[in-house]
Amino acid sequence: MFRFIFLIPILISIGACYPIYKTQKPQLAVNVVDEQGAAIVDAKVVLVTTVHPAKIDDQYDEKFSNQFGAVNFEKQAQWKVESLMIHGVQFYDWYLCVAKNGYITQDFIDVNKNSQIKIILKQGSTPSRQYPYAC
Repeated sequence: MFRFIFLIPILISIGACYPIYKTQKPQLAVNVVDEQGAAIVDAKVVLVTTVHPAKIDDQYDEKFSNQFGAVNFEKQAQWKVESLMIHGVQFYDWYLCVAKNGYITQDFIDVNKNSQIKIILKQGSTPSRQYPYAC
């Protein structure tokens, strides 16, 4: 009986909920240029947000580069409630897809560690894929 009394707080703490401030989208500055370093105007830049292990669909934030080849994404964050139970914690991953007619599409560019990214697009056409991905 004495051991059971000490076991109750341990069991409660394992399933405890706690608040945490999570970033849903990072602050990100992207610069899109060609192989000579000239800015590419109106390149489509898509920031893709994936959430694990939740069964939430990927979120797509689509913007187009300005006359300087620049695109800026603002940080979005909010308070969440998580638990210490299995699948109680959500992890966010972000990657970019950059496309422009006449250039080879660059996709799945990891942005988890970078806040400023320079993308160099090479001229050509994007090869066909077994599983088409619309950037």
